[in-house]
Amino acid sequence: MATLMLGGSLGMMLGFVGGGFVAEAYGWRMALVSVGVPGLLLALVMAKLLQEPARGTFETQAPAPPPPIRTTAAAMLSNRAMRHLNSGLCSQLFSWPNHSHGANSVAGQYAGSICGHQDAVYQSHRYGAGSTAGGCTQ
Repeated sequence: MATLMLGGSLGMMLGFVGGGFVAEAYGWRMALVSVGVPGLLLALVMAKLLQEPARGTFETQAPAPPPPIRTTAAAMLSNRAMRHLNSGLCSQLFSWPNHSHGANSVAGQYAGSICGHQDAVYQSHRYGAGSTAGGCTQ
């Protein structure tokens, strides 16, 4: 198993080193061709040699239906780490157009500040005065 897992890392290292040598000697276009042509040949060989299994061969029973969205949302909101992740993503998501594209999105700034405010309110209730969470013993 270790040998199998080592194959990806070794292949990537050899690919970068070999690609660097080929690109240095013959240019970047030839480096791409030297990687692409063997890949296409391998794809043709595999298409001829491998047979796709018949449909339903590995399906023994029908999968369970997905849970309702409310059940999923409740499970996500009951997890403290997921709440922090969502609030952080929410506050960063709305400021992304400003940072990445120089857009002056007032609506995005307001929405980001609202999400950040919600996280700050949660943090203050969680770790504020009178709370014993996080070592706070006021």
